[in-house]
Amino acid sequence: MKKAFIILLTLLFSFTSTAVFAAQDDDVAVTMDLLLLRPIGFATLVGGTGIFILSLPLAVISGSVGKTSNALVVEPLKYTFTRPLGDYDNNE
Repeated sequence: MKKAFIILLTLLFSFTSTAVFAAQDDDVAVTMDLLLLRPIGFATLVGGTGIFILSLPLAVISGSVGKTSNALVVEPLKYTFTRPLGDYDNNE
């Protein structure tokens, strides 16, 4: 009986410690996202908007304004402002 109780406690502690480590990973992911990736995303948005404005005459001639604006402006905008903090794989 004592041996079964020890095994049960060991399993219980091992499962609860995994949840604690996952919460720490989420905190680190949110912090890194807020302090590093969001400013980089904003800089990418500003740079992409500038490049889009410069390439607009060529995009109009080739008929690819939608594709160009999506790649240079819309995707960085979504990545920077609509993605939840710490969620790097949000493909909405």
